[in-house]
Amino acid sequence: MLQNDLLEKAKAGDFEAVLALDKLGFFPSSTESLEDFSQRLEHLRSAYADLQNDLEVQGFIEIEGIKFKKEDLIPKKMFCDARKGNLELYGFDLDWVPGFFYSPGALFGGCAWGMPPHYLTLFILRPSFRERDKWYIYGRQELMAHEMCHAVRFPLEADKYEEMFAYQTSTSAFRKLFGPMVRSPKETYILIALISLLMGVQVWIYNQEYVERAYFLPLPVFILMSLMVGYFAFLMMRQHLQNKSYERLLQMFSEITDAPRSLAFRLNDKEIDCLLLEKTLTKTLFVDLLDQAGAGDLRKKILFSYLRD
Repeated sequence: MLQNDLLEKAKAGDFEAVLALDKLGFFPSSTESLEDFSQRLEHLRSAYADLQNDLEVQGFIEIEGIKFKKEDLIPKKMFCDARKGNLELYGFDLDWVPGFFYSPGALFGGCAWGMPPHYLTLFILRPSFRERDKWYIYGRQELMAHEMCHAVRFPLEADKYEEMFAYQTSTSAFRKLFGPMVRSPKETYILIALISLLMGVQVWIYNQEYVERAYFLPLPVFILMSLMVGYFAFLMMRQHLQNKSYERLLQMFSEITDAPRSLAFRLNDKEIDCLLLEKTLTKTLFVDLLDQAGAGDLRKKILFSYLRD
């Protein structure tokens, strides 16, 4: 939970306290001032205190019509491995987001539910993880580490590189490389629509008495299969190019910092895109590029703390 004294020190301008908040996963948004950042965290602290009070008094909380029960709280000890992994990978140790065992559907594994404007966040895991640490190809620790990355980056309001950062917590090399290839709900809907159309057309065609023999596959099926394969190829090639860009970004950062992954993780999409337009990077150029991307003074000061002396 967010400590009162730490927040008060940060609010008073103690930069060491601001850096301590950064290590806990409290990142300012692009243009947030210290005052705005402190106010948001005060609202967040109050919201979590109310949540805790409701759990103690009522035995449950209700958010947007969904009830989360006190007995379904995820034990703190289950977070330990995921916290350790993210601390090593990205330099943050998140211990302030509560989690609940809950499932809205059969195929649901888990998520981080962040609610603007203050980004009150909950972790939600399918109930089977209460007793087991594995669900199909996903492990509980991997899934929690993945969602922790989303939880701390919510204020950055980034989409393009979001899943790429989260999937670097995976234990699978393939998921690290191609897990992030679908970046938004819209892209998921397109994929589902193509698959559904293909299945529907196949059922309709093969229920007819006559099938055109001039084609290896009936033309509508051939067209839809081509579209689906083409869409998959586009997603995979786009992700391959992003993976190469990410590796180049880390290589550039290695010239100015001893923690390239931690620094990259704290950037939003616009900042990363500005940096990737360059071939090499110096401290002075990094400062100029952050200005071009519209980074606020507080963000710049925090990011500069990662640079090598």
